[in-house]
Amino acid sequence: SNHIIVAFVSAAGFTPSTLQSDMTLRFDSSSGSNPQYWDITSYGSKNDGSALLDLNPSTYYYESRSGFLSQSVTLTLGNNRMMYVNKYCFVTSPMNEASDPTAWTLFGINSQGTYTIDTQENCHFQERKTKYCFYPLQQLSLFSTYRLTLTQNANTEIGSFALAEFQLLNADLSQIELPALSFSPSSLDLITGISFTSPTVSSPYYTRFSISPQLPEGLYLSSNDGRLLGVAQIEKEATQYTITAQTPQGGETRTTLTLKVSRCPAGSVQFQLRVSCVSDCSDCS
Repeated sequence: SNHIIVAFVSAAGFTPSTLQSDMTLRFDSSSGSNPQYWDITSYGSKNDGSALLDLNPSTYYYESRSGFLSQSVTLTLGNNRMMYVNKYCFVTSPMNEASDPTAWTLFGINSQGTYTIDTQENCHFQERKTKYCFYPLQQLSLFSTYRLTLTQNANTEIGSFALAEFQLLNADLSQIELPALSFSPSSLDLITGISFTSPTVSSPYYTRFSISPQLPEGLYLSSNDGRLLGVAQIEKEATQYTITAQTPQGGETRTTLTLKVSRCPAGSVQFQLRVSCVSDCSDCS
């Protein structure tokens, strides 16, 4: 069942004593196959973009980059409806991450023109069929059309983009409580040629990460979630790096991470050990 709550406010003391009100009813669940987008149409540069709106992470929008530097998908609201967006989310496709977008621009379009809402670069998604959210720096106005232009994918040799969902949201960002930005652990000792586990960020709400000074060769920082990725190729003495991140409300905050890269000592054997459970693993930890 659906409920509409109406509040009556006493207008005593006001002249004239007339109240006018307006209300927008938005369906968020149980109203068809794509509840948030009941009146939105979607199309891509070459392929149908409806899979982005079906709330099914197993279906996905796929677009080849062959002959094109970028590809776009456009969402248009019906009946001249307009929407204010301060948060948008992707759900990664079930395909491997090679086709994940790593750079894009989100545009808003209304009768006044086309405006850049957000631009992202150096983003990397680890999990499949998983939601990743972003908070635009430019919260400009209401728009009837939103265009997502994908400009880079994780592996340019693959030559395609794949994305399961694209969600536009108007969120109450004032209710988000953030711990101070930090990484755990805050100090890493790495070995050249050996993979490692990235330190954990104190909150998933932080985005748009950057680092200074530049990381040693072979290492890079994921802009969207702050993961430290890659494999170190050269030695580097212990260095303190400053990491900057954006809050959902648009502010910036900083923390530090200390990183040291060494070679495997002479006379030692460099190897990686992977342990997997085959059967009856209840006693393993």
